[in-house]
Amino acid sequence: MRSSTAHTLTATSAGPVAASALSVASAMRGGAVLAFVALTALAAQWQVWIPGRPVPFTFQSLAVLLCGMLLSPREALAATLLYLAAGSATLWTGWGGLNLFTPGSTGLAGPTGGYLVGFAMAAPLVSWLRLRTSGNMVGLVLAGLAGTVVVFAAGVSWLSFVVGGWEPAVAAGLLPFLPDALVKLIVAVGAAVGWRAIAARGSKS
Repeated sequence: MRSSTAHTLTATSAGPVAASALSVASAMRGGAVLAFVALTALAAQWQVWIPGRPVPFTFQSLAVLLCGMLLSPREALAATLLYLAAGSATLWTGWGGLNLFTPGSTGLAGPTGGYLVGFAMAAPLVSWLRLRTSGNMVGLVLAGLAGTVVVFAAGVSWLSFVVGGWEPAVAAGLLPFLPDALVKLIVAVGAAVGWRAIAARGSKS
């Protein structure tokens, strides 16, 4: 009887503890999603325009790769969709002159709209591929490459309608960015590997 009572008390006390732990974990995941929304918005504020070309250099795609490398597919999709929604809201409302896409950008309807849509496609894809390959170095590189290809494919496809053909779209929206994309891929993979090492060390301590 005492054993049964003790088991009942243990189970009863474990319920609130488990619920509390679940709430904390959910809050942390939500915080991570919002953090990547903010990171992508901040990355968009640094830009370099090439005269005569409709697409600037920014750090947005790096933030998107990191999002896919570190979040779950669902969280990565949520972060990129929230970013698109927040960026569109700043354009619609003209809120303080703030533009969460890039200064001077016209958002989804502008020349860079395809890249923005590509972000929401690439981040969950990178995350999904990373999980399917156990997150090893080769898997991270392949996942990052796939995400980069998706961003450029979506961006150049939309840009081709804006500039009047595939050849000028590739010249303006792909070729100048290939060295930049390679550096971002290396940084994203390195960050993912470093984060895994830190997380593994923390779990052992």
